[in-house]
Amino acid sequence: MMTKEKGYFADLVLINGEIISLDTENTIYEGIAVKDGKIIELGSNSDVKYWIGTKTHVVDLKGKVVIPGFIDAHTHFVGMGLKFTHLELYNTKSLKEALELVKKEAEKKRSDEWIMGSSWDESRWIENRYPTRWDLDKVVPDKPVYLVRICGHMAVTNTIGLKLLNVPKGTRGFEIDEKTGEPTGILKEDALEYAERVLKPSINECLKGIKLAVDYSLKCGVTSVHDTVMVNHLSAYQISMLETWLKVRIYALPWYTNLEYLSALGLRRGFGNNWLKIGGIKLMVDGSIGARTAALTEPYNDDPSTKGMLLMNKGQLVEIIKKADENGLQVAAHAIGDMAIEVLLNAFEEALKGKDSKKNRHRIEHCELPTEDQIDRMRKLGLIASMQPNFVGNWGMPGGMYEQRFGKGRWRRNNPFKIMLEKNVVLAFGSDCMPFGPLYGIWSAVNHPVEESKLNVEEALRAYTNGSAYASFEEDIKGSLEVGKLADMVVLTKNPLKTPLKDIRNINIYMTIVDGKIVHKI
Repeated sequence: MMTKEKGYFADLVLINGEIISLDTENTIYEGIAVKDGKIIELGSNSDVKYWIGTKTHVVDLKGKVVIPGFIDAHTHFVGMGLKFTHLELYNTKSLKEALELVKKEAEKKRSDEWIMGSSWDESRWIENRYPTRWDLDKVVPDKPVYLVRICGHMAVTNTIGLKLLNVPKGTRGFEIDEKTGEPTGILKEDALEYAERVLKPSINECLKGIKLAVDYSLKCGVTSVHDTVMVNHLSAYQISMLETWLKVRIYALPWYTNLEYLSALGLRRGFGNNWLKIGGIKLMVDGSIGARTAALTEPYNDDPSTKGMLLMNKGQLVEIIKKADENGLQVAAHAIGDMAIEVLLNAFEEALKGKDSKKNRHRIEHCELPTEDQIDRMRKLGLIASMQPNFVGNWGMPGGMYEQRFGKGRWRRNNPFKIMLEKNVVLAFGSDCMPFGPLYGIWSAVNHPVEESKLNVEEALRAYTNGSAYASFEEDIKGSLEVGKLADMVVLTKNPLKTPLKDIRNINIYMTIVDGKIVHKI
């Protein structure tokens, strides 16, 4: 027990709990005491009661479970908040149902106002096909419509939308009907990026998105996120931090197109504070499985005409990785398919040859279909696997979209979480906001349909806490409950280590504590 100075009392004390520290030994405690946003004591009830003063807020947990605050290592946080203002299509069971919702939404809009929708997933629809502009024209012929697929790598717009967006024909991902030569309204990768620039949200819209995302995050027990950011997102984050309503810690990963700017300013990894800091740069090597743009070595099982899309070549990657590494910036590289992972690993090996490849803890985001040889090479380079277990729950179960896309052989190789850990690759879990929610992700990881890839509950919890903290160079201040670390924690209604695996996603978040303050409670 620490020695207490006269008059020095805790701000917050939790007693009668089951506190899972997730420290090296995973010590279990009864109580915890917090002062000035940091943990000052962990121990028995009598140990922490020692710190109670007249102004100390004491919470009797009555047997509830406390764990470190979840850290989501891969988000589009501002975008998630903005989606809460859009038409939500995630739960639709058919294209017909989705179109009916679009029609109803259009009735509420002015003639010059966009109908924005998000999170449609054709693999959940009975039609099992992508929508087209002709589908949209039938229900909304007179107002612009823009609907983004759940993966964020593909959207569809109607005829009016196509005219307003004015994406140049020939742009990669601008889909043309082979029979008619007409645009289908489907926009992928580069074409999607062009459209997103046209529809770029204002600072005020970003601020609204952050507020909505923060509120939702705290309800999910997420106290820190790693966010892919645009320049206007950073501006909005700074405003929200200065106005003191940013209650979730942000590790920002600007797009690689900002590399020259960051380098010129001398902004290295870690610039900022415990609420908002620069991590490195984000880049894209391929697309998504849902949009069939993830780059594979062999064709897609359900569309043998394509192997996906490489968005960057080795030469481009080598140049970016070298410059980022020399300027002390982490590289977070999106690579899903085995071809994309191979090109990226070749680039890392060349760019970091003769250097300390582990210094900047570079990352592969998603890394869904690696070979065992590729995993071995990741370990040698010290690369972090930043993965999304919720993808398994969504699409990785037998008969799901991944099996349709890959066939049974490659499907078994998808998201090999356990193999990563066994080969000593650091595993950091995030959600990509598809959907956002760590308990669903943990449920997915421990119920992985491929036995050799399945994690146990403690491993999954550590990937969503310890692993994500390591991925942002913050393992000394967060990711476990230890004296001196930030008082970011979550109170659960049940112990996930003792809950049947099938029921883990149904555990409730009773309370979320950030910086020693209760910011959410049911």
